[in-house]
Amino acid sequence: MDNKDKQLQVLTSRKRNVDDKKESQIWDHFTELDGDSTTPRAECNYCENDYACHTIINGTSNMWSHLKVCKKFPLWLIRSKKFW
Repeated sequence: MDNKDKQLQVLTSRKRNVDDKKESQIWDHFTELDGDSTTPRAECNYCENDYACHTIINGTSNMWSHLKVCKKFPLWLIRSKKFW
C-alpha cells in the first residue's frame, strides 16, 4: 500500500458523530442513498440523478453544480419562463 492509499484510507475511515448533522443547504435538494458507506451517493430530489457525496473526498460542489443546470429544479423553471 503506497502513501496515497494510506492517506485515502485514513480520510475514509473517519466516522461522523451520530449527533452531527449535514450543515450544507444542498441537503434540502438531495437525499442520501443507502449503500456502501465508503462511497456514499446522493440523489437529486427533482430529477433523481445520483452523485458522489463523500464529505471529505467529494464535498458538495458537484451537487451544487448539478442544481444550477437541473432542468427540473423549480428555480430553474421559474427563470426559464421569464424569457418566454
